[in-house]
Amino acid sequence: MSRLSIPVHAPEGYRAVQALEATVREALDPVLVDLVFLRVSQMNGCAYCIDLHSGGLEALGLPWRVINAVQAWRESAWFSPRERAALRIAEELTAPGADPETAPDRLGIADPSWAEAREHLSDAEVANVVLAAGTMALLNRIGVASRLRPGGPTPERDGVARESLAG
Repeated sequence: MSRLSIPVHAPEGYRAVQALEATVREALDPVLVDLVFLRVSQMNGCAYCIDLHSGGLEALGLPWRVINAVQAWRESAWFSPRERAALRIAEELTAPGADPETAPDRLGIADPSWAEAREHLSDAEVANVVLAAGTMALLNRIGVASRLRPGGPTPERDGVARESLAG
């Protein structure tokens, strides 16, 4: 069964999501954004987005060993305190209560995680990490619902140029 193209059938909404993605990309360090986007995509099982953001991190100069370690960032020494704080926030927003260290707090971001984020990130960065995690979760759901696959159909290949979606 073929799936419909969300950008074709809901172009205004899709443009709004793209605008939010562009906003967080402007507000945060490029590596930090793609680390958050990759981790959220891994948790949501969006193969297209995992491929996209892994490639983005590679283009930014991260070695594949580091990119592959994102799913096990807690056990890796390759991530800075800032990156760890952002990854923890992203995970807790994506799967509240799933972190064994903060499982009793099932309301989203646990107080210790929030304190860690505020210690290593500015208030604006924390706010934009929250927006980045939420934006990627929505984009993952679009990708999964549309059954986007690496190398498969994309909005661009469906005859919708990215520029035409920008506004």
